[in-house]
Amino acid sequence: MYDDVLAALHTLAESLGERFGDVFAREQKAQNFAYYEQLTVRDSSLSSGPQAVIAAELGHLDLAHDYLGETALIDLDDLNHNTADGLHLASLASTWTAVVAGLGGMRATGGRLSFSPRLPAALTRLAFRVRYRDRRIGVTTDGETATYRLFAGDPLPLRHHGTELELGAEPVTLPIPHQPAEPPPSQPPGREPRRRKIELRALQIPEGANREPNERAVRDGKLRDRACRCRHSPLNAAGRFSRNARIPSRMSVVVAIRPK
Repeated sequence: MYDDVLAALHTLAESLGERFGDVFAREQKAQNFAYYEQLTVRDSSLSSGPQAVIAAELGHLDLAHDYLGETALIDLDDLNHNTADGLHLASLASTWTAVVAGLGGMRATGGRLSFSPRLPAALTRLAFRVRYRDRRIGVTTDGETATYRLFAGDPLPLRHHGTELELGAEPVTLPIPHQPAEPPPSQPPGREPRRRKIELRALQIPEGANREPNERAVRDGKLRDRACRCRHSPLNAAGRFSRNARIPSRMSVVVAIRPK
């Protein structure tokens, strides 16, 4: 299975890397990814998670974002048309892997953690925390820089895009090196992931401002209320701004955008 190959490129590289270092060259990963992407139809619910991880590692960030959306929404959007038979828990769990190991670039090799965070164009921020050998570590990136914080435990060495650092009591912020864009691989006709073309938006309604939402302030004006489950949501059932919405004076409306 294709997802087994990609999972091996990720997990086997980590387990063997503890003893032998890098066991798969970047060129080998790129060749395998390009070869199988154009051949396989991805009918397994387990495919999109490993695909997101390897796509992000190889610099195909928008494609990684597409696969991340697919694995996260497999049951919310009933992508396989069988959610009524039960949730795809393994696929849903791989959402975390797609975010942290994919966009966050986290690896555990050679007795230490390394991170290579990068963001697709549609995302402006990523933040997550992990526990590793009695430490609690926080990682935040805006796509330009990454900040590492140690919330609990003794100082420990990390790698940031190959750069060694010692993380202690003070946060460490480092720039993210530029990576040249490469053309993404192709998929069989009709088997490409749904493109996530619209970015996440956060609307801040300042105190004393006009409370009526400006529909033109958001691209296309067509949103689905996936993330905002609050009682003051300004979105109606059709996913459009309600002209009669009552919005508190200090409220951020976070809206998760669905692909077209």
